[in-house]
Amino acid sequence: MKRPAMRIDVRYRSVEEARIIDYLLLCGWAREVRGGDRDAAEREARAALDRWASLGLPFAR
Repeated sequence: MKRPAMRIDVRYRSVEEARIIDYLLLCGWAREVRGGDRDAAEREARAALDRWASLGLPFAR
């Protein structure tokens, strides 16, 4: 996978990590969250975000 040619300045990364995780939970792990397993779902969502960042997703903590 190639990294994007255009680099975006850090100041334009305006979404906090917690909001990204909440969105991932809503879109990818809603059933688990509704079923009472939010902790495990959140760990999986964080792991997914970490994998995407390691593959080149522009991301800053």
